[in-house]
Amino acid sequence: MLPIYKRNLLHSDLGYLECKIETLRDFIEILKDNNNFQGFLFRGHHFKSHQLEPTILRAYKGKRVSVEKYQKYVEEHYRNFISALRGRFNEQFDAERDKYEIWALGQHYGLNTPLLDWTASPWIALYFAFREKRFLKIDETDTKEEIQRKIDAFSEDRSVYFLNAKHVIQGYYFQIRHYFLDCHDNNKISFPSKIVGEFDNRFLEAVKSNSDDSVQKIINVYDGYGEDIVGISDYTKKCCEYAVRKVDNYFPKIISLKKGFNNRLVSQRGLFTYSPTPDSLEKELMTIWMNMKHDDNFLLLKLLIPDKLRKDILETLYEMNINDLSLFPDIHGACSYANWKLSRKNDT
Repeated sequence: MLPIYKRNLLHSDLGYLECKIETLRDFIEILKDNNNFQGFLFRGHHFKSHQLEPTILRAYKGKRVSVEKYQKYVEEHYRNFISALRGRFNEQFDAERDKYEIWALGQHYGLNTPLLDWTASPWIALYFAFREKRFLKIDETDTKEEIQRKIDAFSEDRSVYFLNAKHVIQGYYFQIRHYFLDCHDNNKISFPSKIVGEFDNRFLEAVKSNSDDSVQKIINVYDGYGEDIVGISDYTKKCCEYAVRKVDNYFPKIISLKKGFNNRLVSQRGLFTYSPTPDSLEKELMTIWMNMKHDDNFLLLKLLIPDKLRKDILETLYEMNINDLSLFPDIHGACSYANWKLSRKNDT
């Protein structure tokens, strides 16, 4: 028998599945059907209509810009933040090498960024989907149509996204390997001479082995550190740079931060995606899917979950020690947890 998420499909196209479930038991069964979705990342949304758009992209809502213009805007925004951060952050950092850590730090304090938060736990994602209570806000200037739209949205389903991170990383590595070999074999870069030696040949053979470790060697050379950079020619280094820059211009990345600038990430089992284009992550992934070798797998699953399950879901997650106290290890977490305990008592 097909698993629930395939039996209840509302949409299935280009590696993107969408389905509706009715109970918390359905959610549990879906996780069991696919061994807890090993290799996936998860994200919860308060409304099913919300797309996978990083906050910096929402500033472009309604506008269509080129990838080049968007990336220039993102870079300018980052430089402005780095400049404004001076004297306000005590940790030592490198603005280039620690870029994703700095983006994540800024996002923690409300900065618009090209990052999207994800978690390695489907249960934590479910919590964030249902954590906030909805309030119906009607403004004096709202028309009848706007009021009705708000009323309709008030009971809208919530959603949890399942991202096939393993498949996305494999696609990212495949593209880097392809461009590196194309560059090295066909002289795709403007460089005075193609002089290679024994170390270059060893490096090339390692890349041709098709292992993920070999692609990491290309990335390490591009980043300028590690033993992989020793002995190879400037030409090979330029090909590494060519390949990584080429792919980073259009392919979203899975980011696991190495530095502890944000202590919430450990509690929330947090990771990020970085989007390089002015498109939602859904659209980026569907574009990638068309150019990937794939089987019957998928890149993205969106589960729609009724809002009416909120109380039962939060009670269940409370018993699993998934709440603001465990996920926010700071004063904010203590305050919001105490407020929730108070409202929970008043509801009984």
